[in-house]
Amino acid sequence: MAAQSATEEQLKETITKLDAEYFEAYNTCNMEKQSEMYAEDLEFYHDKGGLMTSKQGLLESLKKEYLW
Repeated sequence: MAAQSATEEQLKETITKLDAEYFEAYNTCNMEKQSEMYAEDLEFYHDKGGLMTSKQGLLESLKKEYLW
């Protein structure tokens, strides 16, 4: 069994850290933090809302969900 390279381990740590940061922001409705993490030209498909092709559209959709 080969050991992971340092680069692979660093990548895993970065992904794990960013994943935790994102879901903390999502689960606490921190729209400012989420906004920082989304690209302006994202493409996201939601099973309820359909295709989103802009950061602003996704953020507005999430705000509506939070207000339930």
